[in-house]
Amino acid sequence: MAVLVRAFAVAGALACGLVPTIATAQTDLAAGKSPAQMFSSDCAACHRSASGLSRGKDPGTVARFLREHYTSNPNNAGALAGYLAGDR
Repeated sequence: MAVLVRAFAVAGALACGLVPTIATAQTDLAAGKSPAQMFSSDCAACHRSASGLSRGKDPGTVARFLREHYTSNPNNAGALAGYLAGDR
């Protein structure tokens, strides 16, 4: 009986290891959008305008904040930080 249980356990472990896992791809929802379009689609619901949102802050700090909290891509965070700083 113990041999049968052990055989099923080994077979189950092998089957789980041999079954291919499905990787889920992350989709960049901001792909192909300009910084103005990103602001319009992702930020404008809470912020009426981009002016003043990054006033007095280092653009690198703003980019890191956006990357950590709002964007999925460092390039998008940098572009949006530049837009907020007035580099339109």
